[in-house]
Amino acid sequence: MLDSTHLRTLLPARARGTVVLLVVLALLLSPLLALALVPSPAAADDTQLPLTPRSGPTQGGTVVTLEGPVGFAHVASGASAAHALGLTTDGRVYAWGSNTSGELGIGSALASVPSPTPVVGLDGVTVVRTAVGGGFSLALADDGSVYSWGDNGSGQLGNGATGSSNVPVAVAAGARTGKRLVEIAAGHQHALALAEDGTVYAWGSNAHGQLGNGDLGVTEARTPVAVATTWQLGPGSTNGTVVQISAGQFHSVALAASGVPFTWGMGDLLGSGLGLRPTDSQATPGIVDTAPLVAGEGYSRITQVSAGWTHTLAVTDLGHLYGWGSNSSGQLGDDASVADGGTAQSPVRIRRLGTSQAGVPLLSAVEAVVAGADYSLAVGPALNAGTRTWHVFGWGDNRQGQLGGDYGTGTDRPEWVTTSAVAEPDVSNPHVLPIAASSGAAYALNPDGSVQAWGAQHSGQLGNGVISSTQSAPWGPVDMPDLDVRFDGTSATDVTRVDAGTVRAVTPAHPGGTVDVELRVGGAGSYPLVTRDGRDAYTFGIGPVVREHPVAPLGALVGQTVELTAAASGDPVPEVEWEVERAGTWQPQEDADRVTWAHEGEVTTTTLALDLTATGTETYRAVFSNANGEAATDPVTVTAEAVTVGPSLVGSPPSGVVGDAYRFVFAVAGEPAPTVAVSSGVLPAGLSLSVEGVLEGTPEVVGEFPVRVSATNVVGTEHLDVVLVVQSRPTLGGVPGAAVVGEVYAFDFDVEGVPAPVVSVVGGDLPGGLVLSAGGRVTGTPTEVGVFAFDVEATNSVGTARLSTSIEVQVDGSQPVGVAPVLGGTPVEAVLGEAYWFAFDVAGEPSPSVTVAEGVVPPGLDLSAEGVLSGTPGEVGEFTFLVHAENTAGTATHEATVLVRAAEVPTVGPSLVGSPPSGVVGDAYRFVFAVAGEPAPTVAVSSGVLPAGLSLSVEGVLEGTPEVVGEFPVRVSATNVVGTEHLDVVLVVQSRPTLGGVPGAAVVGEVYAFDFDVEGVPAPVVSVVGGDLPGGLVLSAGGRVTGTPTEVGVFAFDVEATNSVGTARLSTSIEVQVDGSQPVGVAPVLGGTPVEAVLGEAYWFAFDVAGEPSPSVTVAEGVVPPGLDLSAEGVLSGTPGEVGEFTFLVHAENTAGTATLPATLVVREADQVTEPDPGEDGGPGEDGEPAGDGGPGEGGEPGGDGEPGGDGGPGADGDLGEGGGPGEQTGVDRVDTGGHGGVLALTGVTGLVLAAAAALLLVTTGTTLRVGRSVLRPRR
Repeated sequence: MLDSTHLRTLLPARARGTVVLLVVLALLLSPLLALALVPSPAAADDTQLPLTPRSGPTQGGTVVTLEGPVGFAHVASGASAAHALGLTTDGRVYAWGSNTSGELGIGSALASVPSPTPVVGLDGVTVVRTAVGGGFSLALADDGSVYSWGDNGSGQLGNGATGSSNVPVAVAAGARTGKRLVEIAAGHQHALALAEDGTVYAWGSNAHGQLGNGDLGVTEARTPVAVATTWQLGPGSTNGTVVQISAGQFHSVALAASGVPFTWGMGDLLGSGLGLRPTDSQATPGIVDTAPLVAGEGYSRITQVSAGWTHTLAVTDLGHLYGWGSNSSGQLGDDASVADGGTAQSPVRIRRLGTSQAGVPLLSAVEAVVAGADYSLAVGPALNAGTRTWHVFGWGDNRQGQLGGDYGTGTDRPEWVTTSAVAEPDVSNPHVLPIAASSGAAYALNPDGSVQAWGAQHSGQLGNGVISSTQSAPWGPVDMPDLDVRFDGTSATDVTRVDAGTVRAVTPAHPGGTVDVELRVGGAGSYPLVTRDGRDAYTFGIGPVVREHPVAPLGALVGQTVELTAAASGDPVPEVEWEVERAGTWQPQEDADRVTWAHEGEVTTTTLALDLTATGTETYRAVFSNANGEAATDPVTVTAEAVTVGPSLVGSPPSGVVGDAYRFVFAVAGEPAPTVAVSSGVLPAGLSLSVEGVLEGTPEVVGEFPVRVSATNVVGTEHLDVVLVVQSRPTLGGVPGAAVVGEVYAFDFDVEGVPAPVVSVVGGDLPGGLVLSAGGRVTGTPTEVGVFAFDVEATNSVGTARLSTSIEVQVDGSQPVGVAPVLGGTPVEAVLGEAYWFAFDVAGEPSPSVTVAEGVVPPGLDLSAEGVLSGTPGEVGEFTFLVHAENTAGTATHEATVLVRAAEVPTVGPSLVGSPPSGVVGDAYRFVFAVAGEPAPTVAVSSGVLPAGLSLSVEGVLEGTPEVVGEFPVRVSATNVVGTEHLDVVLVVQSRPTLGGVPGAAVVGEVYAFDFDVEGVPAPVVSVVGGDLPGGLVLSAGGRVTGTPTEVGVFAFDVEATNSVGTARLSTSIEVQVDGSQPVGVAPVLGGTPVEAVLGEAYWFAFDVAGEPSPSVTVAEGVVPPGLDLSAEGVLSGTPGEVGEFTFLVHAENTAGTATLPATLVVREADQVTEPDPGEDGGPGEDGEPAGDGGPGEGGEPGGDGEPGGDGGPGADGDLGEGGGPGEQTGVDRVDTGGHGGVLALTGVTGLVLAAAAALLLVTTGTTLRVGRSVLRPRR
C-alpha cells in the first residue's frame, strides 16, 4: 500500500524530501514537457465508420449512433497500489496515479500523473484485461500473452530479469509453455495467471508461499511457475478446474468450478479454520473452511472472490456476502464473533445490507465485491422509481475518504458510497467488475463508459487532474476525452456518450448529398486526438424513392389515349423525366407537351399521355432525380392492339300492321361496336332503323319492302337482305239496296285488308235465290218477298271485321223506301297504348244514329254517331256495353265486348360473341361479352370451370381478380324464351415473373451450380442486366447459374426475369472463396411495393425478401388492413374488410442482420358496373383499367437503442428505417474488428504524452446493402 502513511514509514525524512522535490519539479515542468512530448494527432482511420442510421433529412435533427472507443470498458486497481488502469473497447490502455516505479508504463520517470495517459509500447497489441499490483501493472492480450511494467524487485514482472521497467515488457513463458492464458491477477509483489485449461501460474515474491508451488525454500520466481493443483486431490473430487483467481498482499485465492474457494500464502489470512498464525505459511492451495457457509442461510456455492490487502471477500449464488482474514478496520462487517482489529480464521457473514438512502430501497442480493486495503466495496441492485439500478456500498477504513461519504475514520456497517447508479455487473464474468479498490482510492464504472473516483489523491490517483497530499475527494469524475462528431466539417449537437463504445449525436442542417463523418475522441488535456473517419458515411436527404409505378392499361386499342402515372418522394423534392426504350437504349420521351407533373409535400407525381395512333409496343419509364441520386420506375410496356372482331348481323323481322306500334332489334356484335344502317332499298313509311340496329315506328302503308341492312366497323361490313312486310286488318262496309222478287240482283260490300279478307255470312240468312261470294258480292234472283237480316264477316290473318245488315225484297219496287236499323259487328281485341279503330255494321234507311245505351267503352275510346269506336285505350280489361241504332223506321240494339290487353314484346333468339383477352394473377380483370336477343338473354357458364377469382354475371360481364394461372376451357351460354346460343372460349390466366433466392458461396476452381427461384406464366426468361457474374460462371435463360469460378471476390449483379406480362428484378451477389472456409451469411434484403387492394376481393402480394439464412418477416410497426395477414415468408394475403390507406413497417431478420421497409397499402371500394338500358341492347363495355400500385409508406424512424447489456455493454441497435440510398450501392452488411485495435494516445495534464495507434480494420462480407425498395443505378 503505497499511500502517504506507508511512504512515511518506509522512507527516511531526507528521502521523503527528495520525493516531494521531484513531484514539485514535475508539476513546474509539465507545460514544457507537454509541448515537447505531445505527438501529432493520430492518423484517421479511413475505414467505414459504424453509424446508424446512415441518412436523414436535410434540416438535420436526426439522432445517430456511432461506434468508437469513447470510454472505458474496464477499470482496474489493487489493494497495494496508488494508481489505476483504464481499458477502452478497442484494447487501448490508459494509466494515472503514482509512477514511482514506472507502474504507469508511460516511458517517463515522473513520480505521479493525475490524468489518464496512454501506456506506450503496446503497438499492435489488443489488450483484453488489466491488473494492478503494488507498484507494477499487468496486461493480457487477446492472443493470450501477458505484458508487465513497473517495480520488479521480487521478479513480479515475470520476464526473468531483475530491473524495473517504465514501459511494458513481455512476461516469459516459464512453466506455462504452450498454454494460452485467459485471466490475470496482481498482488502486492506477486502475480497470478489462469490458463484456458484451468491451470494456475504464479511469479514474483514467495516470502509467504503465495506462489502456491509447494516450495517455501524459494523466496521468489522471476518467470511463471505452476501452482499445485490440490483442488483436484482426493477420491471422487468434483471441484473441477479453476474459474477465477485473485491476489492479495501476501496470499492468493482461487475459485473452483464447484464454487469452493482455495487459498495459500500467509497463514492467518487463509480462512482455513485451522488457527494459523501470521508466521505460518501455506505453500500449496488449501480449501477454505466452508462450514460456516453451510451452516448459514441458504448457502449453495460461491460465485466470486476478491483478495484484499489482508482480507478476502466472497459472494454466493444467492447474493450473500462472506469475508475472512483481518478485521482491523471493520472490513469484515459487524459480526460479533470477530472483534474490531481481530482476525477471522473462517468465513463470517456480512449482513445489514438492507438499508436505503434517499428513498431508494436496496435489494438484498449482492452481485460483485472487491477487497481494498482494510476496506471493502460491494455492488448491488436497487429499485429507483421503479427502475432497477446498481449502486456501490462500502465499509471498513475511511481515513482517506475511500468510503466516499461522511463516515468518520470508518464503519463496520455497509453504507452507500453514493446514490448514483453504476454499470451493471456481468455475473457470468467475475474478472470484469464495475468497481475497483486501491490502497486509498476507489473507482466505479458508469453505464456510459466514464469513471467515477473518490478517496486519496496524493499521487493523482483520482484521475481528475489534481494532486493533493492533504485532501481527499468525494465521488467525482475521472477526466474523460472530449467528444466531437463532424458531418462534412460541421459539428453535430447533443453529443453524448452512451457506453464505452458508443456515442449519440444529433445531425446539423446540411444541403442534400452524401458527406464524410468524423468521430473525434480526445485532443485536449492528457488525451491525444484519435479519429474515426467514415468516407461517404452519411447522406443528408434521401434519394428518390418510387412510390407509384406506371401500370399499362389492358386491351388498349388504336385510336385511344392512355395515361401512365408515376410518383416518387425524396429530399430535396425530385425532378422527373419520362424515357422510352429504343433499340435497347433509354431515350427522352419526345412528346414533352404531353407530360404533366406536380409536387405535393415530398411527393412528385407525373402523368404521360400517349395517343395510340398505330399498332405496336413501346416501353416507358419515369426517372426521378435529386442531389442524392436518381430512381427509375419499373419499365411498363404499352401495347396498342387493332380491333380483331368483325361485325356480325342476324335477324328476321316479323310482319307489321298499319297503325300498330312496331319494334324489332337486330342481333349486332363486333369490336368496336358496329354501326347499322340501310344500305339499299327503302323502309316502309313510318319505320326507322337506329345505328344500334333497332327497327321501330308505326307503319303507315301496306306492302312488301325489300331492303339491305349493313353493320360496319373498322374491320369491315356485314350485309343482311330482308323483306319487310306491312299488312292491314280487314274493313267491311256497305248497305245493300232493295231487291225485286224475280228480278236479277247484285250488290258489292266494301271490303279491304292485306292479305285479302274472305267474306261470309255468319248469322241470319240471305233472301232465297241470293248468294254471297268470298270477295263480298251478293248476286242472284230473289224468290220471296220480305226483309231478311243477316251478319257478314270479313277475315284475314291479321283480324276480322263484322257487319249486321239486311236486304228488303219487294213485289214490284213501288213500296216506299224505309228500312229499320240493322246493327252488328264484333269489336276486335285492343292493345293498351296502341291506336284502335273499329266500325260497327250499321244499316237502315235513313242512316241510323248510333250511341251507347248501357255500360261504358274502354277509357280512351269513343263511339261516333256513325258507329265507329276509336282512340287509344288507357286501361287493360274486358269492357261490355250495349250499342243502340235508331232512325225513323225503327231501332236496333247490339251487345258488344272489347278486350284490352297489354302489348306483347317481340321475341328474338339470343346471339353471343366475344374473345376474352388473357388475364394476370392479382390484376383486376373485366371483359363484356356482346349479347343480344329479345327478351334480353341470361348468360352463364354451362360447362367447364372459371379461373378462381373470376365470376360471370347474367349480363355477360366476366370480372374479378384471377388467383391462379392456367388455361380454362369453358362454354358460355346465352338463353332466353326463344332458345340458347353457345360460345366455347379458352380463358388464359398468366402471372408476372417472381424472382428470388440467395446464391451460396462458391469456391474458386470447383464446379458450382445454383438455381434462382423463378416463377411466372408464360415462363420468364432470366438474364443479367447489371454488374457481372464471377468469371467462369454463366446464367441460363431458365435461371440456373453454372460453371467453375476462376477468380476470388464478391461479385454483385442484377438479375431480371421477363415474360409478356412483366418483369422482376433482384439485386444479389455471389461470394467466391479460396477454400470454402469462410462463414456464409447474408443480411436480409427487403423490397416491394404492395399493389392496390379492392374491398371484399381476394388479395395476394409477396414482398421481395432475400438473405441467408432465409429471413423471417413480421410487421414491426403499424397495422395491415383488417382481413389481411403477413406470413413469415413475406406474403401479404387475405380479403380486405375496410377501405382506407394503411401504412406499416415490415421487418425481416436472420442471424446475419435485419432489414426494414415502410409500406403503404390502399384499399378502395369495388368498381360499380353500369348496365345497359333494358329498353335497348347495350353494346359491350370498355375494358376496365387495372388499379394502380399503392406506394410504399414514408421512411421509418430509426429504432430505439436496446437496454444496456451486462458489464455496461452497448445496447442493441434499433432497426433502421427506410431510406433512399445514393447512386450505386454503398452499404456493407457486417463490420468486424479484426487484428489488433489501435491504442488511444491521450495527452496528460503534466504534458507527458506518448501515443501509439493501430488501424481499425473493417471486414465486410461484400454483400450489397439495399436501402429502400429501389437499387439506384446509372441511367442508360
